[in-house]
Amino acid sequence: MKTKNPLIKGTLILTLAGILSRILGFYNRIFLSHFIGAKEVGIYQLIFPVYLLSFSICCQGIETSISRMVASCPANNKKLRHRVLTTGIFLSFSLSIIAYFILYFFADSISANILNEPGCALCLKIISFSIPFVSIKACILGYELGMTHSVLPASTQLIEQIIRVGSIYALSITMFSEKTATASVATFGMVAGEIGSFFFLLFAFLKRERKERHFDDSHMIGYPSLFKQLLHDSIPLTSNRLVLTLLQSAEAVLIPSAFLAYYHNKDVSLEFYGVLTGMVMPFIYFPSAITNSLSVMLLPTISSAKAKKQDMAILSASSRSIYYSVLLGIFSCFLFLFYGKELGFLLFHNKNAGELLFMMSLICPFTYLTTTLSSILNGLGKMARTFLHNMISSAVMLGFVILTIPVYGMKGFLWGLLASDLILIVLHLFVILQSTKLRFNPYIAIVKPVFIACISGSLSFFAVPLVENFYQLFMKCGIYGCSVLLFMFLFARKDFSL
Repeated sequence: MKTKNPLIKGTLILTLAGILSRILGFYNRIFLSHFIGAKEVGIYQLIFPVYLLSFSICCQGIETSISRMVASCPANNKKLRHRVLTTGIFLSFSLSIIAYFILYFFADSISANILNEPGCALCLKIISFSIPFVSIKACILGYELGMTHSVLPASTQLIEQIIRVGSIYALSITMFSEKTATASVATFGMVAGEIGSFFFLLFAFLKRERKERHFDDSHMIGYPSLFKQLLHDSIPLTSNRLVLTLLQSAEAVLIPSAFLAYYHNKDVSLEFYGVLTGMVMPFIYFPSAITNSLSVMLLPTISSAKAKKQDMAILSASSRSIYYSVLLGIFSCFLFLFYGKELGFLLFHNKNAGELLFMMSLICPFTYLTTTLSSILNGLGKMARTFLHNMISSAVMLGFVILTIPVYGMKGFLWGLLASDLILIVLHLFVILQSTKLRFNPYIAIVKPVFIACISGSLSFFAVPLVENFYQLFMKCGIYGCSVLLFMFLFARKDFSL
């Protein structure tokens, strides 16, 4: 049956693309762990705080503002929407050129003095070339999501991952078939994916837009007014992302140092950081492809409903999204509790990866929910509160990194994640409940899914008692997943019906 709900339809499309992209990403992570080694993976992961800082300044706030402004435009006023997009591109691209020059010409200083790893310099120079392309791509994606279009964003995401994985594999069998590869190979693959997906998106977007030439010039707003409005909306969002990224960057830089204080060996701490951030965390966040897609579609949906004063639509979208996030988090938590050790060892051939997957499973319900709650708040126009809450949460996490990891190692990191997520959830819910009357039944959302997960896990253990290879593990996980779906259909389909 074809759904007419753009939130559901868009979420399904983005989720499908997200899952396919993450499957390719997992292949890439597994391949890189063998191709360049855990230490080089750690160096590769260290450049992301700097990259994300650049992205936050140049793109993220502007992209979200474009999405909200486009969603609020009259449905038949295409020319106004194009003006919003053009204004956003001008602002974002101008900032990206500045970011490119800073990253390229100060790469050595940033690597040595901020990241404390000189090996990151070449990676930073390579990645700087992608920022202008990423800025324009982000603006177009913001336009698409504001229109609740999901096909182009989903396709772009998939194309980017295909090019990234393909280019790294091509380098491995040509230039680096007989010599040692470094983190720069992974960085090159990332840049190739970003630039290639940009040209795909630009071509597809322009081709589609040229076919529709009917404009409504009523209620037209000039570029200066749009520029002021875009700045007004994007500055809080950009400030939010900037402060958060600075805190997260400090966290990412300090984590290897904290592990060094615990392990007393630089190579071991960098390898452990590579396993954690390059192998385990992407695995933990794999199921969040669904909640991420839902959150992306939630913002314009709630923004549009708020502009039309459709309180019931806001209530329905928010309540269901929270239910699904909690549900997915519970099933993912038990999946990694049951099979995390085997997954890490069999996929990455790394015992530490398996142990960390098992430990990190506890954060799934909380981490997935924070993404959805943040999107609801932004859709309600509470960007300033989102910023404040995220800043408090990140500051708490940074405190745990400084104080507990040097003493307790990985346990300290896990305690920090749990504490920061719980604080963020409480703060977000407090504000949301002031604006909407959310419906939440703990028995339906928590008790019943936990019971179903335990029964499904027991069945998988009885069916496949021992796991000695990947195929047995795949069968065991498959039995768990199929059992969950079956029991949800039999006993909970009315609770979570769309």
